[in-house]
Amino acid sequence: DEKALFNVIVFSDKVRTWRKSEVRATKAHRAQVLKWVDKNLADPQGGTYMHAALERAFADNPRMDTIYLLSDGLASDGEPIVPEAILASVRSWNRYRRVVVNTFALTLEKDMPGGLPDASIDPVKRFMQDLANVTGGECTVVERAP
Repeated sequence: DEKALFNVIVFSDKVRTWRKSEVRATKAHRAQVLKWVDKNLADPQGGTYMHAALERAFADNPRMDTIYLLSDGLASDGEPIVPEAILASVRSWNRYRRVVVNTFALTLEKDMPGGLPDASIDPVKRFMQDLANVTGGECTVVERAP
């Protein structure tokens, strides 16, 4: 819907925001953001600054009511990286906002020869499910590339 507002934040070696705050989902903006995402995710480097990305989303997008968080792993850089601490921050930021966080855990486990050990995937699935649950969102586990 072109009346909807949106923004995009990527987080790998650092947190980068497409716009300073939400913009209308016009055809032009959708085309611009796709080019920006392609450029900014062409060669992801570094860790996963998940807490910083979520913090930026809450701070910079005051009219936001929904987040779609896609990640292939747990937070590995920035502070905090402990899943329980990230959940506590989201609860605090969301206390009066009621933002729904829908998560996509990109495990791609079905695409790996021999699969991945459950020990490496289970914590990712659990955290992404917990994050969705505490905000009333839904979690989707992506086991295979489209």
